[in-house]
Amino acid sequence: MKSKNFKSVIHNFAYSLQSIDYTRCRFSVFYELIQLNTLHGLENIEFDFIKNTISPKEAINDHTVTILEDYGTWLPKLCESQNCDFNYIETLTIKISLDFDHITRPLEMKTTFQIQTQSHTIYKIKDKNSAYIDLTFHEWIEKIGLSSHIITTYINDKS
Repeated sequence: MKSKNFKSVIHNFAYSLQSIDYTRCRFSVFYELIQLNTLHGLENIEFDFIKNTISPKEAINDHTVTILEDYGTWLPKLCESQNCDFNYIETLTIKISLDFDHITRPLEMKTTFQIQTQSHTIYKIKDKNSAYIDLTFHEWIEKIGLSSHIITTYINDKS
């Protein structure tokens, strides 16, 4: 087992979970965060892939449970593909958030919005210190994919 490969495994795992393009599930954390913000004003979801938990409790629904299960099933396979032993992972939590305060829209693109997404991943590998990986990137999304609450807030803030 190569312990140096775990960083790559965890990075790729978190990137896929955070992305709307490279997902391992039919549901997207990105869209679940939009719903969570629309319904409860919350901006992040945390998945614990060792304890199999989701927080906050408002984020627990059929879609997020499916995401947890699908990614939990994929993780050992991803580890194996990188010559890592899944059983060496003692801690793996990923907190994903969207920056709803800084939605942008290019002038020429009336129906497209850009939202920054971040993830903070904390992991611990057997006989190693805890480590973390932070990822930040921008997602482009058509207006139809956003809730009317978010679009109304964006338009009102720009007026």
